[in-house]
Amino acid sequence: MEDMMQLTVEADVITYSSAMNACSKAHRWSLALWLFGESLRSGGNVITYGNAISACEKGHQWPAAVQLLLELQMNTLQSNVIVFSAAISACEKAGEWQMALALLGECQVQRVEANSIAYSAAISACEKGRKWPEALHLLAFASSTTVDVVMYNAVISAMEDWKWAVALLQKLQEEKLHPTVISFNSCLATMKGEAWRRALCIFEEMVTLQLKATLISYNTLISSLGSCYDSWEKALMLLEELPQELRPNARTYTAAMSACEQGECWDGALALLALIPVPDLVAYGSAVSCCQRRWREALEVLEQMRRRGLEPNFIIYSAAIAACEKGEEWQMALQLLDRLISVDSIVPFNSALSACEKCCEWTWALELLQSMETSGLVPDQITLSAAILACDRAWRWPSVLQLLQQLTESTLKLDVVTCTSCVSACQKGARWRDVLTLLAAEDFAGLELLRSTEEMWLS
Repeated sequence: MEDMMQLTVEADVITYSSAMNACSKAHRWSLALWLFGESLRSGGNVITYGNAISACEKGHQWPAAVQLLLELQMNTLQSNVIVFSAAISACEKAGEWQMALALLGECQVQRVEANSIAYSAAISACEKGRKWPEALHLLAFASSTTVDVVMYNAVISAMEDWKWAVALLQKLQEEKLHPTVISFNSCLATMKGEAWRRALCIFEEMVTLQLKATLISYNTLISSLGSCYDSWEKALMLLEELPQELRPNARTYTAAMSACEQGECWDGALALLALIPVPDLVAYGSAVSCCQRRWREALEVLEQMRRRGLEPNFIIYSAAIAACEKGEEWQMALQLLDRLISVDSIVPFNSALSACEKCCEWTWALELLQSMETSGLVPDQITLSAAILACDRAWRWPSVLQLLQQLTESTLKLDVVTCTSCVSACQKGARWRDVLTLLAAEDFAGLELLRSTEEMWLS
């Protein structure tokens, strides 16, 4: 193309289209758009517009794709299903489900019959936007000649309820369509928790249909089995039964580690971590989460990460702090909290504060509370309740009254445990009038609280 320009040879539309198609395949969308602008001198047509839109789709430039489609219609050129499908696919990649549906509706206005590609892209956009009712509606709206297994797979993937996914898998076969491994994998991905038994049945049905399960199939099934306490052993058995031709990857081991967490099999989780050649942050995060009651092992995982040159992220640090909280290691919890560069969540603060509460470190609990407020974080009921409990254990009734005042001035509600701690602290300080006044202002309904308060004072 460059040689032709140097020789002052005028390129025609076909030449520009070929060059744009090559740029599209190479993901050079900006160069493709430049060529498109040059092609307009030779009189652009729907083919050049289609190539430009396809380049934008592959380059994840959905606004440019939609703009080109509008320009195509303004230039009174006849749109076709190819350009519409490319524009809808561009919106799908960006999760712009509303624009994808609008373009699909525009097909009908322009009397362009949408094909399976256009519908599947719009359905996938609905999946990314968590709009499964719209995905179902598209499947019902499509003509019988358009519906194929690809469309069904897209709709099944969009389902959030596994019962709908199973029903669609059955409907697919009733329509005399042949489900693929992707169909079953999409269905398995919706099955978590108590649905693990049905997940095993779906997997067996896939094998019965002589569909060869892929590593994705096994990973998805292990994840399903590992999401429930009473099925974690089956998940580990499935890992052992993995066919030799399918080599487990990091996701396989991570799914199995999550199963170990459900079954409180911490040694098994750490053993699986050792089998991963190059663990990533997800694998390390699963390992730390499995060590919720074994803070030393959690810290050892953090040390392994540092030896590999990996910096723990917010989720991993939060899980490690939670492990220290359960182990009543308040000093280590505070050290880990200090390592977090920026904290925009109260979760690690609450864990560290609870660790201080369990060890009666009321001064550190109050300091953490102040640090949260300085950082712009709003304490929740867990935060204030832990601080109140810490002060109560240390006989710091003035601090309890201040925290109780702060809690009652917010929209948070007192629970029985917190109220009991407040009454206990004020009993130690002989401040019964203050606590009764604050409890009345809180308007905490419950005879159980009043009865427990009376019993405490009578005792």
